[in-house]
Amino acid sequence: AYKEPYKLSGYVNTTKYSTKKKALTACAASSKCNGVTKEGAKNFRLNTGATAMPGPKFMKCWVKGGKAVTSQGYSWGSHSGYSLGSMIGKTYYATRAKALAACSKNSKCTGVVRNAKNKYYLTSAKKSGKAKKTNNVLYTKGGSAVALTGYSYTVYPNYIYTSYLVTTVYKTIALAGVACAAKASTCTGINKIAAKKYKLTKDTTLKAATGQKVYILGGFDYTTRDIYFGNEFWTAKSPYTLSGTLADKTTYKT
Repeated sequence: AYKEPYKLSGYVNTTKYSTKKKALTACAASSKCNGVTKEGAKNFRLNTGATAMPGPKFMKCWVKGGKAVTSQGYSWGSHSGYSLGSMIGKTYYATRAKALAACSKNSKCTGVVRNAKNKYYLTSAKKSGKAKKTNNVLYTKGGSAVALTGYSYTVYPNYIYTSYLVTTVYKTIALAGVACAAKASTCTGINKIAAKKYKLTKDTTLKAATGQKVYILGGFDYTTRDIYFGNEFWTAKSPYTLSGTLADKTTYKT
Protein backbone atom coordinates (compact mmCIF):
# COMPACT_ATOMS: atom_id res chain seq x y z
CA ALA A 1 0.00 0.00 0.00
CA TYR A 2 1.32 3.43 -0.97
CA LYS A 3 0.77 6.42 1.35
CA GLU A 4 1.82 10.07 1.07
CA PRO A 5 2.77 12.06 3.13
CA TYR A 6 3.33 9.24 5.63
CA LYS A 7 6.27 7.44 7.21
CA LEU A 8 7.00 4.15 8.98
CA SER A 9 8.82 3.67 12.26
CA GLY A 10 11.90 1.60 13.16
CA TYR A 11 14.84 0.68 10.94
CA VAL A 12 15.85 -2.78 9.74
CA ASN A 13 19.43 -1.61 9.14
CA THR A 14 21.53 1.51 8.60
CA THR A 15 21.54 1.26 4.81
CA LYS A 16 20.21 4.16 2.73
CA TYR A 17 19.05 3.01 -0.70
CA SER A 18 19.33 5.35 -3.67
CA THR A 19 16.19 4.13 -5.46
CA LYS A 20 12.75 2.83 -4.55
CA LYS A 21 13.33 -0.30 -6.62
CA LYS A 22 16.47 -1.24 -4.65
CA ALA A 23 14.75 -0.59 -1.33
CA LEU A 24 11.61 -2.57 -2.18
CA THR A 25 13.70 -5.47 -3.46
CA ALA A 26 15.70 -5.52 -0.21
CA CYS A 27 12.53 -5.27 1.86
CA ALA A 28 10.92 -8.18 0.02
CA ALA A 29 13.96 -10.33 0.88
CA SER A 30 13.92 -9.39 4.57
CA SER A 31 11.55 -11.06 7.06
CA LYS A 32 12.06 -8.12 9.45
CA CYS A 33 11.05 -5.48 6.91
CA ASN A 34 7.40 -4.33 6.87
CA GLY A 35 7.79 -1.39 4.52
CA VAL A 36 9.91 1.36 2.98
CA THR A 37 9.96 5.11 3.65
CA LYS A 38 11.37 7.72 1.28
CA GLU A 39 13.03 10.20 3.62
CA GLY A 40 14.61 12.42 0.98
CA ALA A 41 16.22 12.50 -2.45
CA LYS A 42 17.93 9.13 -3.08
CA ASN A 43 17.25 8.17 0.54
CA PHE A 44 14.99 5.15 1.00
CA ARG A 45 15.02 3.27 4.33
CA LEU A 46 13.73 -0.17 5.32
CA ASN A 47 11.33 -0.11 8.28
CA THR A 48 10.25 -2.61 10.91
CA GLY A 49 6.99 -0.75 11.64
CA ALA A 50 3.88 -1.64 9.61
CA THR A 51 1.59 1.26 10.59
CA ALA A 52 1.83 4.40 8.46
CA MET A 53 2.05 7.63 10.48
CA PRO A 54 1.62 11.23 9.23
CA GLY A 55 4.97 12.75 8.28
CA PRO A 56 6.46 15.78 6.54
CA LYS A 57 5.11 16.61 3.07
CA PHE A 58 8.20 15.25 1.31
CA MET A 59 7.90 11.78 2.90
CA LYS A 60 6.09 8.79 1.44
CA CYS A 61 5.97 5.13 2.35
CA TRP A 62 5.12 1.71 0.95
CA VAL A 63 3.68 -0.86 3.38
CA LYS A 64 4.43 -4.52 2.62
CA GLY A 65 1.42 -6.74 2.04
CA GLY A 66 1.11 -10.50 1.57
CA LYS A 67 2.07 -12.62 -1.42
CA ALA A 68 0.36 -11.43 -4.59
CA VAL A 69 -1.74 -13.07 -7.27
CA THR A 70 -2.63 -11.26 -10.50
CA SER A 71 -5.92 -12.33 -12.04
CA GLN A 72 -8.97 -10.88 -13.79
CA GLY A 73 -7.33 -7.46 -14.17
CA TYR A 74 -6.67 -7.01 -10.43
CA SER A 75 -3.85 -7.66 -8.00
CA TRP A 76 -4.90 -9.82 -5.03
CA GLY A 77 -3.12 -10.01 -1.70
CA SER A 78 -2.76 -13.63 -0.57
CA HIS A 79 -2.88 -14.31 3.19
CA SER A 80 -2.50 -17.91 4.36
CA GLY A 81 -4.19 -18.78 7.64
CA TYR A 82 -6.72 -15.92 7.49
CA SER A 83 -10.43 -15.52 6.82
CA LEU A 84 -12.91 -12.68 6.34
CA GLY A 85 -16.59 -12.70 7.29
CA SER A 86 -19.71 -11.31 5.58
CA MET A 87 -20.16 -13.92 2.87
CA ILE A 88 -21.90 -12.58 -0.24
CA GLY A 89 -24.86 -14.80 -1.08
CA LYS A 90 -24.75 -18.56 -0.60
CA THR A 91 -22.58 -19.60 -3.55
CA TYR A 92 -19.42 -21.66 -3.11
CA TYR A 93 -16.99 -21.90 -6.03
CA ALA A 94 -15.01 -25.04 -6.86
CA THR A 95 -11.93 -23.16 -8.10
CA ARG A 96 -10.05 -19.99 -7.28
CA ALA A 97 -10.33 -18.89 -10.91
CA LYS A 98 -14.13 -18.90 -10.85
CA ALA A 99 -14.25 -17.12 -7.47
CA LEU A 100 -11.82 -14.37 -8.49
CA ALA A 101 -13.70 -13.87 -11.75
CA ALA A 102 -16.98 -13.48 -9.85
CA CYS A 103 -15.41 -11.09 -7.32
CA SER A 104 -13.88 -8.92 -10.03
CA LYS A 105 -17.38 -8.35 -11.49
CA ASN A 106 -18.98 -7.56 -8.12
CA SER A 107 -18.48 -3.98 -6.90
CA LYS A 108 -19.32 -5.02 -3.30
CA CYS A 109 -16.77 -7.83 -3.22
CA THR A 110 -13.59 -7.06 -1.28
CA GLY A 111 -12.03 -10.50 -1.40
CA VAL A 112 -12.27 -14.28 -1.74
CA VAL A 113 -11.86 -16.86 1.02
CA ARG A 114 -10.82 -20.48 0.52
CA ASN A 115 -12.14 -22.46 3.45
CA ALA A 116 -10.86 -25.67 5.04
CA LYS A 117 -12.93 -27.75 2.59
CA ASN A 118 -11.15 -26.13 -0.40
CA LYS A 119 -14.29 -24.26 -1.41
CA TYR A 120 -14.21 -20.56 -2.27
CA TYR A 121 -16.71 -17.83 -1.39
CA LEU A 122 -16.95 -14.06 -1.90
CA THR A 123 -16.84 -11.60 0.97
CA SER A 124 -17.83 -7.94 1.35
CA ALA A 125 -16.18 -7.36 4.73
CA LYS A 126 -13.59 -4.64 5.28
CA LYS A 127 -10.02 -5.88 4.85
CA SER A 128 -9.18 -4.65 8.35
CA GLY A 129 -11.54 -7.30 9.70
CA LYS A 130 -9.45 -10.28 8.62
CA ALA A 131 -9.07 -12.92 11.33
CA LYS A 132 -6.71 -15.86 11.78
CA LYS A 133 -8.25 -19.17 10.78
CA THR A 134 -6.32 -22.41 10.26
CA ASN A 135 -6.38 -23.98 6.78
CA ASN A 136 -7.99 -20.90 5.21
CA VAL A 137 -6.54 -18.62 2.54
CA LEU A 138 -7.74 -15.06 2.02
CA TYR A 139 -7.38 -13.20 -1.30
CA THR A 140 -8.01 -9.46 -0.85
CA LYS A 141 -8.91 -7.43 -3.94
CA GLY A 142 -6.35 -4.72 -4.65
CA GLY A 143 -5.88 -2.21 -7.42
CA SER A 144 -6.06 -2.83 -11.13
CA ALA A 145 -3.00 -4.67 -12.46
CA VAL A 146 -1.64 -5.63 -15.87
CA ALA A 147 1.31 -7.68 -17.11
CA LEU A 148 3.53 -6.29 -19.89
CA THR A 149 6.65 -7.92 -21.38
CA GLY A 150 7.54 -9.95 -18.30
CA TYR A 151 6.77 -7.25 -15.71
CA SER A 152 3.75 -6.55 -13.51
CA TYR A 153 2.28 -3.02 -13.40
CA THR A 154 -0.16 -1.44 -10.93
CA VAL A 155 -2.62 0.99 -12.53
CA TYR A 156 -3.39 4.33 -10.80
CA PRO A 157 -6.23 6.22 -12.54
CA ASN A 158 -6.24 10.04 -12.43
CA TYR A 159 -2.55 10.22 -11.46
CA ILE A 160 0.70 10.38 -13.42
CA TYR A 161 4.43 10.47 -12.65
CA THR A 162 5.99 13.89 -13.13
CA SER A 163 9.22 13.23 -15.09
CA TYR A 164 9.77 11.50 -18.44
CA LEU A 165 12.60 9.15 -19.33
CA VAL A 166 12.51 9.82 -23.10
CA THR A 167 10.52 12.07 -25.44
CA THR A 168 9.11 9.18 -27.48
CA VAL A 169 5.32 8.82 -27.53
CA TYR A 170 4.02 5.26 -28.00
CA LYS A 171 0.67 4.49 -29.62
CA THR A 172 -0.15 1.44 -27.50
CA ILE A 173 0.48 0.28 -23.94
CA ALA A 174 2.03 -2.90 -25.36
CA LEU A 175 4.69 -0.94 -27.27
CA ALA A 176 5.37 1.22 -24.21
CA GLY A 177 5.71 -1.95 -22.11
CA VAL A 178 8.36 -3.36 -24.47
CA ALA A 179 10.30 -0.08 -24.30
CA CYS A 180 10.05 0.16 -20.49
CA ALA A 181 11.24 -3.45 -20.10
CA ALA A 182 14.28 -2.66 -22.26
CA LYS A 183 15.11 0.26 -19.94
CA ALA A 184 14.00 -1.43 -16.71
CA SER A 185 17.00 -0.13 -14.75
CA THR A 186 15.80 3.47 -15.21
CA CYS A 187 12.14 3.21 -16.26
CA THR A 188 9.72 3.57 -13.34
CA GLY A 189 6.45 3.29 -15.23
CA ILE A 190 4.27 4.47 -18.09
CA ASN A 191 1.97 7.50 -18.24
CA LYS A 192 -1.13 7.37 -20.42
CA ILE A 193 -1.57 11.06 -21.20
CA ALA A 194 -4.26 10.72 -23.89
CA ALA A 195 -5.81 8.18 -26.27
CA LYS A 196 -2.98 6.34 -28.06
CA LYS A 197 -0.34 8.40 -26.23
CA TYR A 198 1.93 6.63 -23.73
CA LYS A 199 5.26 7.90 -22.35
CA LEU A 200 7.95 6.29 -20.18
CA THR A 201 8.68 7.82 -16.77
CA LYS A 202 11.82 8.07 -14.64
CA ASP A 203 10.62 9.24 -11.21
CA THR A 204 8.18 8.10 -8.51
CA THR A 205 6.47 11.40 -7.67
CA LEU A 206 2.72 11.27 -8.28
CA LYS A 207 0.56 14.22 -9.24
CA ALA A 208 -3.17 14.44 -9.89
CA ALA A 209 -4.16 14.32 -13.57
CA THR A 210 -7.86 13.86 -14.25
CA GLY A 211 -8.56 11.47 -17.11
CA GLN A 212 -4.96 10.23 -17.28
CA LYS A 213 -3.34 7.24 -15.56
CA VAL A 214 0.04 5.82 -14.60
CA TYR A 215 1.15 2.21 -14.92
CA ILE A 216 3.63 1.75 -12.06
CA LEU A 217 6.39 -0.72 -12.85
CA GLY A 218 6.63 -3.59 -10.39
CA GLY A 219 8.79 -6.69 -10.30
CA PHE A 220 9.13 -9.60 -12.71
CA ASP A 221 5.74 -11.01 -13.54
CA TYR A 222 6.19 -14.38 -11.86
CA THR A 223 2.59 -14.17 -10.63
CA THR A 224 -0.12 -16.49 -11.91
CA ARG A 225 -3.32 -15.68 -13.73
CA ASP A 226 -6.22 -17.89 -14.64
CA ILE A 227 -7.76 -17.87 -18.13
CA TYR A 228 -10.72 -19.71 -19.62
CA PHE A 229 -10.26 -21.25 -23.09
CA GLY A 230 -11.56 -24.33 -24.87
CA ASN A 231 -13.97 -25.19 -22.04
CA GLU A 232 -11.06 -25.44 -19.59
CA PHE A 233 -9.47 -23.20 -16.96
CA TRP A 234 -5.72 -22.69 -17.46
CA THR A 235 -3.20 -21.29 -15.01
CA ALA A 236 -0.73 -19.16 -16.95
CA LYS A 237 2.71 -18.46 -15.46
CA SER A 238 5.25 -16.08 -16.93
CA PRO A 239 8.15 -16.26 -17.53
CA TYR A 240 8.20 -20.07 -17.11
CA THR A 241 8.53 -23.19 -19.25
CA LEU A 242 7.30 -26.77 -18.80
CA SER A 243 9.51 -29.85 -18.64
CA GLY A 244 9.04 -33.37 -19.95
CA THR A 245 8.69 -34.87 -23.41
CA LEU A 246 6.70 -33.08 -26.11
CA ALA A 247 3.10 -34.21 -26.60
CA ASP A 248 3.62 -34.08 -30.38
CA LYS A 249 6.02 -32.58 -32.93
CA THR A 250 3.67 -29.86 -34.15
CA THR A 251 4.75 -26.20 -33.91
CA TYR A 252 1.71 -23.92 -33.63
CA LYS A 253 1.73 -20.32 -34.91
CA THR A 254 -0.66 -18.98 -32.24
